[in-house]
Amino acid sequence: MEDLRLITIMRFLLEKKKSLIIITSVFFLFGIGVASSIENIYTSTTIIYPQLARLNEQNGISGLASLAGVDISSSNSGFNIPPNIYPKIVNSNGFKNELIYSPILIPNIKDSITYIEFYEEVYQPDFIKVVKKYTIGLPGLIIKAFGSNEFQNSDYSLKLLDNSILSLNDVERKYIDLITGQLKVEPDLRDGLIKISFSSSNKHLSVQMARALKLKLESTIIKLKTQKAQTDLEAVSMQYSKVKSELEKLRDKLFQFFMSKGVFLRPLGNTIYILAPYTISKEELEKVYAAIESAFEIV
Repeated sequence: MEDLRLITIMRFLLEKKKSLIIITSVFFLFGIGVASSIENIYTSTTIIYPQLARLNEQNGISGLASLAGVDISSSNSGFNIPPNIYPKIVNSNGFKNELIYSPILIPNIKDSITYIEFYEEVYQPDFIKVVKKYTIGLPGLIIKAFGSNEFQNSDYSLKLLDNSILSLNDVERKYIDLITGQLKVEPDLRDGLIKISFSSSNKHLSVQMARALKLKLESTIIKLKTQKAQTDLEAVSMQYSKVKSELEKLRDKLFQFFMSKGVFLRPLGNTIYILAPYTISKEELEKVYAAIESAFEIV
């Protein structure tokens, strides 16, 4: 009985072999077409370890502040930029606008070029990608062309996080939109590191832009920390000058007071010191102490 069923199945397959061959061939060609239309994407990844300041260390600004009687230890934490802030920096339009002008090196090209120059002068999309763009992707192009009138002018402006205005032309806008989908920043809050990556169909561009992204991000962080340090320094300098002026006035006042008491003492900053000779008597020393104690009445 089983042999009969097997013979029946074989007979059926032989009778339908032409149809089976045609169906198999169609799906085979369809698979080749789909595989050919899928673009190879190369991703380059690198890691950044943020340099966190130690809060228990007294830096130069803190030392200057302490002389003026100012405590800025609580504000020192501002020098540390948390890992979750890095994506906001990278995704800002000002950062991406600078990134598309970063110099990169591409094989067989003598001089360095920018991201924009690569796509404008070097990059050549393959035929299948062009066909795919204007067939499957045609509806998206139409919607993009007629769906919004927000950026119809040759120049447009964006408000940055610091309230400054960034003006972009159509070319810059085009490549900022393109690079937005290629770069990625992933903060690892547990380990305190930053993973940055760049993806492109060109492996050389992927490597070079990942490097440019890392260097640009590091320089931006240094710039932000420098600005923070400069702000703190200016604030401390102003406070120091104010305290110094007050102490100088108090020094002159105390000096005249001590001289009226027959004691030669001159405060140094916020410190009153006694430089007594070894031959000073107990009565003379008590007179000095009494003058210092009475000085609190005029302070």
